[in-house]
Amino acid sequence: MVISIKELVYRGQNKRGGFRLLRGKLKVMFCSFILGILLSIGVAAYAVTSDWYDIGTVYGYPYRNQAEAFLTGGGVQATTYIERSTAGNVPSGYLGAQAFMYNSSGAIYNASNWVYNTSTVHGLYQVLPSGGINGQYYYSKGLTQVWNGNGYNQYSTYRTPNVLCQ
Repeated sequence: MVISIKELVYRGQNKRGGFRLLRGKLKVMFCSFILGILLSIGVAAYAVTSDWYDIGTVYGYPYRNQAEAFLTGGGVQATTYIERSTAGNVPSGYLGAQAFMYNSSGAIYNASNWVYNTSTVHGLYQVLPSGGINGQYYYSKGLTQVWNGNGYNQYSTYRTPNVLCQ
């Protein structure tokens, strides 16, 4: 059944206030829609990061690393990131990252395996699956490695602020 706008406007008229009832319902529906979007974005987009740790130049490339913790629908997600700190890329095998998620007491809650870049890239992420226990706090702090021409130098990221798992 298709209703024209003219019919919809006509049906919206009543003895108590003309179009006010229809406009009121539309306002409620629109506000509910916007509120739903804002709530879903707020949960999905909540993230904290550590300060950048400036590694310096190793084997001709300058680097920096950072830890991130995200509040997702499934808990807290820990991420470790390393990148070349200037424009450009690094060759395959030059970057390594391992992510850790700690509880607020400093005990490791979860840890990833090491991952290394398999192609020429600017940066590399290692991401842990979301997890944690509701009502408890967690933070992210990772390890990174950079190729020095004869092996790897290892560097820790700074830790993130705590994130409440909900």
